[in-house]
Amino acid sequence: MKKVFAVAIALAMVLSLFAISSYAGGGICFDGAYLTNDADGSQHATAHVPNEGETNLTNQAAQGDMGSIYGSGFQYFHAQGWWSDDEELADFGIQVNDGEITWGQKIDDPNLVAVKDQTGHAYPYRFNFTLPVQEGEVAIKMYKKTAAGAEEVFHTLTYSNSAPTGDKFVPIAVADNDGAPGNAVWLNEKGEWAAVKFTTAAKLGGVSLFHWASNGSNGPLATWKLEVYKFDTDIDTTFSKAPVASKSQQSAGDNNPAFALEFDAPLDPGTYVIRLEITNDEATGVSQETSYVVFPATAAAVSEDKFEYINTNGVMFNFTVVAPDTYSAADFFVTNPAGGSEPTPVDPGTEPTPVTGDATMVLFIVAAVAVALVILKKKAF
Repeated sequence: MKKVFAVAIALAMVLSLFAISSYAGGGICFDGAYLTNDADGSQHATAHVPNEGETNLTNQAAQGDMGSIYGSGFQYFHAQGWWSDDEELADFGIQVNDGEITWGQKIDDPNLVAVKDQTGHAYPYRFNFTLPVQEGEVAIKMYKKTAAGAEEVFHTLTYSNSAPTGDKFVPIAVADNDGAPGNAVWLNEKGEWAAVKFTTAAKLGGVSLFHWASNGSNGPLATWKLEVYKFDTDIDTTFSKAPVASKSQQSAGDNNPAFALEFDAPLDPGTYVIRLEITNDEATGVSQETSYVVFPATAAAVSEDKFEYINTNGVMFNFTVVAPDTYSAADFFVTNPAGGSEPTPVDPGTEPTPVTGDATMVLFIVAAVAVALVILKKKAF
């Protein structure tokens, strides 16, 4: 049954290339966003094909916050994709921080126009640009210009290229995502759930994750929830208590809306359990009639000492946390305690600033990258 759903999702992903972030009046899709040392990616005539070792920030770019890139060793940031609007546009422009707007970024692509219904708006245009990496806090504003000459920012990309201080939060992913729908955790019957237990060495500011979901063309839209529990003794005891944080979501499509749960105040270091559950009555488990929600697996196995997956049929689903910027995934996640005890956490250092709506969590690309890049190489920009 789930293989049928996997085929449906795979086809949908090939059509749309990557998840679309929709807004009133338009929608944006990033075909790719990379930290690179290849300046040739700035050429409008062709899509940039990432080289081995480049850092993929595609879905982070779609969400707008690319986090800290300090010490990455790359000279350039490259982005390519499309914006689809409800009105005809004259141009795109790029502005870095408070610098001049560089116009001439709009690319008219007849191949994209031919499938404009897939973009959700009447006037789709491509963009393809490469910028030098700068130091400090960087904001890249993407402008559109209407035929009448009005200028408006339609997307902003931010990153930090400063030495970590420990007084702010940044996104940390458990791993890269596996882009194959068959290698995922599927929830498609009301009440079906999956969970993961982990222990943190520092305060936890929030959690987010990528999801595929029924989008109306092959089943009702999915309603699901994510709950965060403080671990207590065992899983049954843990789930008998109230979660320390939770969020329900009505999916409008694949990763739409993007899921991010931000805490009003960071949670103390300790052992936590994330539980995912599909909740709507239309989740019946019947192919082409059901709601479903799907969470991608990690691209490679992660430490079973640090991540205890429960009710997932052996699949390790991927997720992202927000942690003090002095931590990496390697030292933020520590070995889970045996039984119900917890280890003394590592001193997190300087007290981080509580997470706010400005600390946007990063979601990670899960589309079929290899397939999409082949398509991109064949399309003229």
